[in-house]
This record gives sequence, structure tokens and C-alpha cells, in this order.
Amino acid sequence: MIAVAGTSLLRERGRRNPDGGCVFCMTEEPLPAATRAEREAARDPRASLEKRYGDHAGYMRQVEQAVKKLVAERLLLAEDGAVFVAKAKSEETAKRFRPQATATR
Repeated sequence: MIAVAGTSLLRERGRRNPDGGCVFCMTEEPLPAATRAEREAARDPRASLEKRYGDHAGYMRQVEQAVKKLVAERLLLAEDGAVFVAKAKSEETAKRFRPQATATR
């Protein structure tokens, strides 16, 4: 499972299609908070992005490794992998690794 984009995690689920082959489908769920403080404030029990990857560069390494492995195993087309890598490199994704400013009144 790899967190991608701004608001979702891509989760791989294997299931059988009618001719017996395995089909991979993707489901979405909200991303965990970026930092421990945000996670605690939101009462989110999942590990923060900060804890999972350290920073955006750590996240990028894991995305690139996962895409490379899936392409090598012929479970993902190289063109589709390039889309995942580009999305992971985007500013939208990089923002998820920055602490969110808290609103003050």
C-alpha cells in the first residue's frame, strides 16, 4: 500500500476474474495526517506520513521502488507507472508532507 496524491491511498486487492486470472483493483481511503501532531489532533490511529516516509524524498523512493517492481513483474504498465511517479512528484503531493497551518481566532 502506498499513499498517493492529495487525498487517497492506493490499496491493491487481488481477486479472480471469470477465466481464473488475478485482477488488481484499487480502492481509495483518506490519507493519514502529515505529522504526529496533526494525527493526534484528528484522533487518527494510523501512522502519519512523517512516520511512514520521513519526508517527501523518502516517499518518492518508495513509490519509485514499488512502480519499478510492479512493472518488472508485469503487473503494471510502464506508462501507468509513470503516471503514479508524476503524481507522487507533484506539488500537490509534496504539500501533504508539510505541517498544516492551524487556524487561529
